[in-house]
Amino acid sequence: MEKKKSITLFAGFKAVCSMLFIITAILSVGMRAVPVLNEDSVYGVFAAACALSPPQETAAPPADTDPTPAPAPDTAEPEPEETLPSDGDGYKIVPVDLSLADGSGDLFYKNETDFKPNTKELLSAPYPIQPGNGEDPLVLVLHTHATESYAEEGSDCVYDTRSSDPEKNMLAVGEVIVQTLSASGVPAVHCETMHDEKSYNASYSLSCDSIKSYLNEYPSIQYVLDVHRDAIQLADGSMAKPVTNVHGSSLAQVMLVVGTDKGGADHPNWQTNLTVAAQLQSRLITYHESFARPINIRTASFNQQYAPGSLLVEVGTCANTLTEAKEAAKAFAKTFAALVKDA
Repeated sequence: MEKKKSITLFAGFKAVCSMLFIITAILSVGMRAVPVLNEDSVYGVFAAACALSPPQETAAPPADTDPTPAPAPDTAEPEPEETLPSDGDGYKIVPVDLSLADGSGDLFYKNETDFKPNTKELLSAPYPIQPGNGEDPLVLVLHTHATESYAEEGSDCVYDTRSSDPEKNMLAVGEVIVQTLSASGVPAVHCETMHDEKSYNASYSLSCDSIKSYLNEYPSIQYVLDVHRDAIQLADGSMAKPVTNVHGSSLAQVMLVVGTDKGGADHPNWQTNLTVAAQLQSRLITYHESFARPINIRTASFNQQYAPGSLLVEVGTCANTLTEAKEAAKAFAKTFAALVKDA
């Protein structure tokens, strides 16, 4: 009995020694391996360990889930609607010069993208649009925000910034542009739909539908001018009135807005629009150096991917008068017509 007990103890001791030897060997190999592990090896070890982990249970997607990815935005981010002061006192009007004109004749930009425009290249580039035959419509004028309106004549404050009256809102300004272009030998059509009257947030989608409809009806259209007016509130709560004096008349300053593909829109040829804008801007400031504000280059496309000469045109702000806006529209259209006809 004692002999069997001794044999059993010896066997157990031998097994323990064997295990200790194996553990020591493993640790020794591991210690030698550590110095040669690089970042990829560590990642591979981590990935292998994850592969051995039990799979995580995930909830099945709902049966009606649409697997189609959402399309890239092709218009613009919704802009906040203007609101009036609750006390009804209105916004004080402050005349300003926003042209940045310094007598040099240089083009100025307000650039909200990472694109670095080369002014000399844009101005010297061949004009990208043919002049047309002089009969078929070449220009479409429309208004995504047609109900934008202006300050009352002689008023010191802005009391209302919207109107559904086509004699007081952007339709009146657009009509001046269309009539002036047509009289200058550039056939134009006017979309008088008030896209923002039904839904402000859906206004760019609605105007997009109008653009496609007009381009389908008039394939000759090469320019789409989306005519707005701006609203600029100063730090003290007053509203800026960008205005200039030309030959004794007060004109609202205008601004060209160029959309891009930086926000994800399918708009690969946006620099064609920028070329048109730069060469038009050059003529606007030649007409009068403080007539135009700097070109605004934006990340959204503003529906400008459908025609090579698409621009958003801001004619003054809500602090300008309709008379100032109409005078500016007339000067703008004459300058624009000269550019188109010289192409």
